[in-house]
Amino acid sequence: PVIPLGPVAGDSCTDGKEAEEGGEPLAAESFAAALKLLVKFGLAKGSADTRQVAIVHQLVQRVTREKLLTTHAHDGLLDRTCEALCHRLREAVDSAAHEDLWAILPGAERWCELAGEERQWAVQELEMQSVLASSWTTVGAADSGTKWAKAALQQLQQHHPAEETLILNTKAALSLAYHSCNRADLALPLGEEVLIQRRDLLGNEHLLVATAMQNLAASYRSLGRHEEALPLHKEAFAIRKSLLPKDLLPEEHLPLKDLLDFSTAMRHLAQSYHRLDKHQDALPLAEEALTICRSHLPRVHLGVASLLVCVSSIYRALDRLQDALALDEEVLAIRRHLLPAEHVQVAAAKGYLASTYSRLNRPTEALPLQEEALALYRRLLPAEHRSIARAMANLAATYRALGRPADALPLEDESLAL
Repeated sequence: PVIPLGPVAGDSCTDGKEAEEGGEPLAAESFAAALKLLVKFGLAKGSADTRQVAIVHQLVQRVTREKLLTTHAHDGLLDRTCEALCHRLREAVDSAAHEDLWAILPGAERWCELAGEERQWAVQELEMQSVLASSWTTVGAADSGTKWAKAALQQLQQHHPAEETLILNTKAALSLAYHSCNRADLALPLGEEVLIQRRDLLGNEHLLVATAMQNLAASYRSLGRHEEALPLHKEAFAIRKSLLPKDLLPEEHLPLKDLLDFSTAMRHLAQSYHRLDKHQDALPLAEEALTICRSHLPRVHLGVASLLVCVSSIYRALDRLQDALALDEEVLAIRRHLLPAEHVQVAAAKGYLASTYSRLNRPTEALPLQEEALALYRRLLPAEHRSIARAMANLAATYRALGRPADALPLEDESLAL
């Protein structure tokens, strides 16, 4: 696991004093210095300033578990480490720094597992699990997000019912994970509960209330209840807009999280109009959100890619296919650069580009992209996921366009069965 460390006082784990067998237990403030020695002797690997140490040797794990974690410094050490990891994860989520998240998450998850073995129901570990759930969902690993959110919520409700805010945040994390797993039916009741409770606690003009509205509206959209989603998206967008400067200029150096949240609310509202075939209402919102993000974010950024997808889908609906094609190609390039090759968002990007090729009557170029997308979805998603059914239907249509009905028929049957 990756362990964030504070400043190191010296090279000796006892600051110049001899440590004898059976002597004073290792203090929490000396833990960083002890790890620095482990790095020095090749028992661990760390950065140049030893502020991050990745334990790699089984001897280190054994000593840590059997000796250090049995001292009186145990609880303080775990609390500080959980707090530091939570901060790092939240920081990466807020800045949409998905590359950082992918680097941090495996170590954070392993630390959470080890700490959970020591103190299964401590509030700090359960908060860590809740943050871990949101982080996994953010990078597209919603199955892992669901696992951690369910575990944290169960233990919080059983052992810490007075932790109302943490329970509410964990319910929100679980609802979002369910939605990302194509289980809007499970996400919806949790989303409704979260919105009601956050309105009761925070009023109607709070950013967390706006977030709860957006998440609930997303569940409505997934269930085909677009008329119910639209007013929630409108209200969430109005809340976020009221809290930002009127003129969003690059030199204003807006907090990145606020900017991303605002552009996301604008994108969701545009998508809601789009789903209701109100494309002329959707397009200016989507284009404005894209302009804002291009002004404030790096060109190769997943937040930009999400907006490109939104604008491109509206262009396709308006038969602006050449405009859509350029954006689809950019989306695929961004996601290939920033995400692992085996990722659902990479598969989706291939599907978007193939769809535009098909609309342009270029099935030969659409075919390999659709075959690759379907293969990825089959490896990464549950067998009954709607994205698999959609990918099969699209591939079958391309086979028919290429005069290959024998290849199309089994895909059509399987898609209809799903």
